[in-house]
Amino acid sequence: MPMLASLTFTLYQAATTDLSSDDALHITPLELRARVSYFLKQTEAQFRRRPVTPNLSPLQNKLLQDLRASKDFTVVPSDQNLGPCILEKDTYVRRVFKDHLSDETTYRRLTLADARKHMGFLKSSILDFI
Repeated sequence: MPMLASLTFTLYQAATTDLSSDDALHITPLELRARVSYFLKQTEAQFRRRPVTPNLSPLQNKLLQDLRASKDFTVVPSDQNLGPCILEKDTYVRRVFKDHLSDETTYRRLTLADARKHMGFLKSSILDFI
């Protein structure tokens, strides 16, 4: 699949190269170049940051940033979108294992051989995709 990556790069290069360049006109047909350029502009517009009005005071915002940067605490979204939840990291990790990963109806522990087999399959799937 390196050919797909090369084609994708060529299309991107053609779409972002100056039209006056003679090389750009020989890379891809003009219509394809225009379509890729249009697609890139539309995609960028979808991911552009929009200004938001904060609902926290400057002091609350600073406190939240300090807590997020802390090595002792973790800030996660609460259930039912009620705002951020702040937990000690040790408590958070214990609860993840106890409440989620230890649930044998949802998860099962893999042997090392099984884990390696699944990682190999995942790696080949990713390489086939790209």
